[in-house]
Amino acid sequence: MFNYKHITFFIVLCLVNELLKSVNGIETDRNKYIENDNVFQPNTEWNTLKNVRKAVAPVIRLFSSGNIVVGAGYSSDSQQMAPQICYNATISSTSEPQGFMQLDTAISFTRLENILGVSVGLGGLFEMFAAGAELDYIRSVEDKDYSLSLNYLQYSVSNVAVQLGGYGEDALTDLGKAFYKDGKNPYFGLICGDNYISSYQKGALLIMGLNIKFVSSIVKNEFIQTAGVTFGNIISATESIKTVASKYKIIGSIIIQAFQIGGDPSRLSKVLEKDTSGKYYILTCSLTAIDNCVKAASGLLDYAKNDFSTQISLPQKPDVFTPLGVAFSQFIPIEHIGLTPPVSLVTLEVRQYRDELSNKLKENEYYLEKIYPFLNQGYPVELDITFMKNINLLLSKANSNINLLMQDHNGAADCFNLPDKCKIIKSRIDSQLQTITKDDLKFLKDIKYTITTLGGLFYNIGQDLATSWRGVTHESGGYILAKVQNVSVTFSEYSYHIFVHKSGYNPSSLYEYNFHGSSLDEITYSGSLCYYPQTCRPLTETKQLSPYYFETYSSKIADRIAVNLVH
Repeated sequence: MFNYKHITFFIVLCLVNELLKSVNGIETDRNKYIENDNVFQPNTEWNTLKNVRKAVAPVIRLFSSGNIVVGAGYSSDSQQMAPQICYNATISSTSEPQGFMQLDTAISFTRLENILGVSVGLGGLFEMFAAGAELDYIRSVEDKDYSLSLNYLQYSVSNVAVQLGGYGEDALTDLGKAFYKDGKNPYFGLICGDNYISSYQKGALLIMGLNIKFVSSIVKNEFIQTAGVTFGNIISATESIKTVASKYKIIGSIIIQAFQIGGDPSRLSKVLEKDTSGKYYILTCSLTAIDNCVKAASGLLDYAKNDFSTQISLPQKPDVFTPLGVAFSQFIPIEHIGLTPPVSLVTLEVRQYRDELSNKLKENEYYLEKIYPFLNQGYPVELDITFMKNINLLLSKANSNINLLMQDHNGAADCFNLPDKCKIIKSRIDSQLQTITKDDLKFLKDIKYTITTLGGLFYNIGQDLATSWRGVTHESGGYILAKVQNVSVTFSEYSYHIFVHKSGYNPSSLYEYNFHGSSLDEITYSGSLCYYPQTCRPLTETKQLSPYYFETYSSKIADRIAVNLVH
């Protein structure tokens, strides 16, 4: 169960100190940065609430429990639970627990996000940059070009109804009234919230998942075409993955994971070990040696049906049920109770800055996805050393940018914590980001195409040489490429000398072929294919865009990613 007690206590002290100065008419320096000749210097005395989560008005969407307690509020501007408890409220009723279980059939990552009311991929939202164990878990199972997650969950909740102690300022505590300042404090929404909690659900939640990581998007698509996208419980799903991977010699890994809020999460250690960050439980297996994960899947299902179910069915203790998050809560705008909400600090300019920061994160994540196959033996042939150096330079830039945007302090989240300072915050981040340009990707031109051959394809090893091509078997026309004697590809000429065998026949019976063709468009090569010694026939071989080639991130690519997220 998450305990924000120490973090919240520290931040509350900072915020109370600053805001009470404002209440007493003392000038308070809220600026995190000092602007001097266009150089932005950090103010080391500034502190902000980073471990709470967010939503976006008017739809409240959040997973973390954050500061969900009686009398708490939610800030539309920061998209987070407000740090101060400003509302005069009490619990009016608590319902009997109700359960939900999704253990017999796997659900997609998108469906999991919808149930939990969280989206780590949509731009302009704080949860894209938010830290915390629960969001780290969600990010870890997010579907990528090269990965697929199968998810299961179970939870039990009680609804807690909240009753205010009055109308207008009578709905505020003394501290809340001090912050409110007769409706004149522009920061009241950030500190106390421009929405108050009218009810919330507390309970216990268990999420389990299988995250399959393939060496490339091509292998992932082949797996889906073979295995489909519908899987049963976590045991049968793991066994199905094992069967398909073994039969079709699919390379990759499977990661079995679990995350729990409420109850006694430490009991998961009987089945899995914690990840390196200590935030959730995990076990990784190769797709070629998956038996340990099959056993772990069996243990997890047993844990969910027996151990976890027992934890949440015991007589309620204070630490058994915990607030599950904003997605499990209801909020009411404060104007409904006679209070005047402050003017939003999130202007069109601030929205634009937030969107631009989100787009920067997506851009660098895009590059990490695209270079993944080159770093994980997903490319069909061994690549040139210089090419791999360029890949690693791109990896370094993208990782550096992501770390900058995602850091707990001085990162993009600060644009949500202090929306009125977003322009300065973004300028500082922009000055540190490493731009990735077309020049950084010029080296990819050498692997832009594959080219057809009898019974296979030729892939470039990442060199701008006529002979820097290697053959990969790809059955076509009943022929299977067995051996390459030589190959040469230029813009105008293409030739190869190969040996093939026929599908369904003895593989040791090889047939020798020579091809030579010319091209006017640098794509199609027309010429003659000769079977040793002199039997020839006309043949056209073609360059094809390689599935491993990618372009510089652009608005068109961003739009395509956005469409995929929605669907």
